[in-house]
Amino acid sequence: MHRSPEVLFERIRRAHREQGLSGRELAARFKVSRRTVRQAITSPLPPRRKSPPPRPSVLEPVKGFIDAMLREDLDAPPKQKHTIVRITERLAAEHDFVRPRCGSSSVTGSRWS
Repeated sequence: MHRSPEVLFERIRRAHREQGLSGRELAARFKVSRRTVRQAITSPLPPRRKSPPPRPSVLEPVKGFIDAMLREDLDAPPKQKHTIVRITERLAAEHDFVRPRCGSSSVTGSRWS
């Protein structure tokens, strides 16, 4: 059963106030930690979740090179424009850039390998 934190905090506070249950009993009844019970008793609203800091892009060191390649392609005929595979190959050959592995991708190799 999905329950919002606000509703859960209200139910914990009501049970604590009306029935005088201990923190341990409240935690067992509502299937939450005793820390959550303490937070609910001291504050009517749950604390805000902290968002993690943004992760830096893996491509950050080579963005300038990629932009330069794509600017060159503006005047090139369609058959001579860079593909993702060709950009990756050039970055590896010219700038020692190795793309980290994350899941399956058709960028670094043949589709059938």
